[in-house]
Amino acid sequence: MGTQTDAWSGATSHPAERENSFSSFSSVATLNPILELTDEAEQCADLVFKTLDKELSAKALLRMSQDTAKVSLSRDRVAILLEESKGVRLTCSQLKAMIELVSLDTHKKSVIYERYAQLSDKDAFLEQIVHNFTRSNSLRGVVMKDLSSHLESLAS
Repeated sequence: MGTQTDAWSGATSHPAERENSFSSFSSVATLNPILELTDEAEQCADLVFKTLDKELSAKALLRMSQDTAKVSLSRDRVAILLEESKGVRLTCSQLKAMIELVSLDTHKKSVIYERYAQLSDKDAFLEQIVHNFTRSNSLRGVVMKDLSSHLESLAS
């Protein structure tokens, strides 16, 4: 293997030089954020979930949707969602429907953080909630880190 000429620039390079030029790119491309909650956060979520004895009904979810449609501000919708979903078990699909009722990302995150502990199918959370919330891997990592911090603060 000898030198090779680049078709676009006309520059020549040795195979070892080409290999080294990509090494920094591959190390950056393999960095992935941690998409897991801390053990303490998981324990706090489990403690909250164990206190719940009712499921959110389809009728209650529909009522939430109707009640939020009556107000124009997203922050007012958050208050309605949190009030009407207090103390009940939720599924990820119900949580997804709830966060679609608010418009600002900060409000969506607020609903996610406040209601994560009530999820009965936490194993689907990453796929159904986080991956639909953002396509950015780094933002997914931030969401999970902030969720861990929020859940840990519940224990304090």
